Amino acid sequence: MAVPEYAEIGYGGVTVLAAACRGAYPYGNSLLVRGTAETLVIDPSLSLVAVAPPADTVVVSHAHEDHVAGLVRYEVPVHVHEADLPAVRSREIMLAGYGLPPHVADGFDRTLRNEFHVQARPDAAGFTDGTTFDLGGRTVTVVHLPGHTAGHSGLLIEPDGFLFVADIDVSSFGPYYGDVGSSLPDFEASMRRCREIEARWYGTFHQKGVIEGATEFRRRLDGFLAVVARRDAALLAFLDEPRSVPEIVEHRLVYRPHVDLPHVPTVERRTAVQHLDRLMGIGALSRSSPGGSASPDAAGPPVDRSHDRRPATELGRPDLIEKVVVQDLHTRFGVHPRDDDQRNIDHGGQPPGSLRYVGLSDSLSVWQYAAWRRRTSGTPTPSGRVDGRAPGRAVRCRESPLTARRFDERGGKGLSDHGRGGRARLGDRAPARGRRRAARPHRRRR
Repeated sequence: MAVPEYAEIGYGGVTVLAAACRGAYPYGNSLLVRGTAETLVIDPSLSLVAVAPPADTVVVSHAHEDHVAGLVRYEVPVHVHEADLPAVRSREIMLAGYGLPPHVADGFDRTLRNEFHVQARPDAAGFTDGTTFDLGGRTVTVVHLPGHTAGHSGLLIEPDGFLFVADIDVSSFGPYYGDVGSSLPDFEASMRRCREIEARWYGTFHQKGVIEGATEFRRRLDGFLAVVARRDAALLAFLDEPRSVPEIVEHRLVYRPHVDLPHVPTVERRTAVQHLDRLMGIGALSRSSPGGSASPDAAGPPVDRSHDRRPATELGRPDLIEKVVVQDLHTRFGVHPRDDDQRNIDHGGQPPGSLRYVGLSDSLSVWQYAAWRRRTSGTPTPSGRVDGRAPGRAVRCRESPLTARRFDERGGKGLSDHGRGGRARLGDRAPARGRRRAARPHRRRR
């Protein structure tokens, strides 16, 4: 008789089918949810291939091989978000979603068949955000959390207060957005949505297992999001001099140098391109010719390529990407600095309307400036969200992925940057909280 390859751990009416090695890939932690009328399994993993608990319905959080390996044991209705539905219905479509080159895809297709037992499920049905499965006395509600894949979804189980966040696994590896349908802005928006959901338990598919309490989960989620910030910082550090996309891919943002797997170059390129597109979109980076952003043209004067806004996906091997040092406020952000602000701007020898960012780390103030403009003008953030606040209110720069600093929005006063190269600031510093009052003249007692 076969022995289960998982341990059952109860959280109210939710049973975690905990895999070996805390659910590290290729394994994962599946869920079994029992109601008075039906029983539901979420993400049947490789641990369920030998022995699987009976269920009336299977829900798949997203179409990745490690989340569907145990489907081979179930001949019951299967549900997945409609954006990932084609990949569950067809193994070929699932394989294409990884975007691997042909010589790598062939080998991975054998892995899907032989190691993960992935089979086409043409009977699978799609759901959308907010879909609820009523099991009788217990409900499972879909929370669409795209980014990892287009259809990646969490599941909120009530009345237990258990939120399954699937591959938002708050691990030290950080967010994975290296598939064809992955999206860094969507992933960041999904993490923000997770923060807003109050639950008693937060379940992850890999490694961390179940986290108790919203405070602890948000603390770990912040650390998970910080990995994205470190990738931004690593990319900017590498761009001390103009680099090509192949050079950036070889440098690596995701995997450590010793990891030698066939899919690594593809994932690294897709990840790097998303970071490049975002940084180029806010003007922190620009495309340049091999000779620099303003290079001589054989037929005439120098050609300024600093405003080339092509996405990084369209950049070829000869194209170089460089960090923008001088930001023209009007061109980049559509800003006309007021006369009273001009007195407080250190132009660094540049004409009025320009702001010089000194040194590598100081270039990160581009993020702060873009965040300030979004707050004061109500323009969309890089993720598409419109964020506007009443002027004159001191806020914390939440949109900056690298730091959060306090500044006053009145005309940009107090926007400062603390980097390795020193301090560059736009306007006067905001008064420090608790600053001492001026000393009163000493009075001699009579």
